[in-house]
Amino acid sequence: MFSYLKEKCKNIRKKFFVEEINENLGLITYHHLLDQGNYAKDHRLESFGKKFFSQNEEDGILEEICRRAPPQSKTFLELGVEDGAENNTLCLLLQGWQGTWMEGSPKHCQKIKKTFSSFLENKKLQLIHSYITKDNILTSLQCAKTPPEIGLLSIDLDGNDYHILETILSVYTPQIIVTEYNAHFPPPIQWIMKYDQSYQWNGKEETGASLQSLVQLLRKKQYSLIGCNITGTNAFFIRSEKVQDKFWEADNILSLYQPLRYYLTTSVFRKKRSFSNIGNCHYLT
Repeated sequence: MFSYLKEKCKNIRKKFFVEEINENLGLITYHHLLDQGNYAKDHRLESFGKKFFSQNEEDGILEEICRRAPPQSKTFLELGVEDGAENNTLCLLLQGWQGTWMEGSPKHCQKIKKTFSSFLENKKLQLIHSYITKDNILTSLQCAKTPPEIGLLSIDLDGNDYHILETILSVYTPQIIVTEYNAHFPPPIQWIMKYDQSYQWNGKEETGASLQSLVQLLRKKQYSLIGCNITGTNAFFIRSEKVQDKFWEADNILSLYQPLRYYLTTSVFRKKRSFSNIGNCHYLT
């Protein structure tokens, strides 16, 4: 028994040692990328990245976007929030924003109802439990009385994101959009996943849409690409009239594109926060 416990402790120490090395290497790589990219100039957004409740550093980038171009409406709509503990709008909710979360998993929705009960009760947060499709998205939003001019729209569906976004923009005009892009296809490659109503992500690369395809869709709707996060997962757009001299709007999309760096997610931004009593939190100031 003693030998077994000794070996188990040895393996645990080894595991934590390896994790610590990976985390330190990830941090070194992250800061090296920021330094080498010279992102501190030309109104770039990468260096403002911070993780509070987002999967990566989206919280800090969104904070900076809102500082430079405050949205008229502090409302949000986020599609694909899992259990609510790690997404792009929780930080905003805790700062007094209000809005809607849409999630298709019954298990995740049950946890949201329990964890965020006070926000749901005081109507600061609405939860729509629905598997999102092109056919039901507009009806669901209309039933939830979602205002046409949303402050922020965030989409993370791991699949039909492009098609759902296109449908939403036929009616709604969010001021800021953050959406995942498929970094396996760098600009100027145009690639869009074929719409599949029953699609569920299986870990393969053929999902979502390339950055070039998203930019071309959103240009038609009067939106400009203003940045991508360093992990190569999310792209940030704003209404074109809001850009002015506050953001770097590049003619060359490749200059704003970031390649896929999942290793930063697992080494630098991997810690997910979990809260059992977040419904009792006071708003952040």
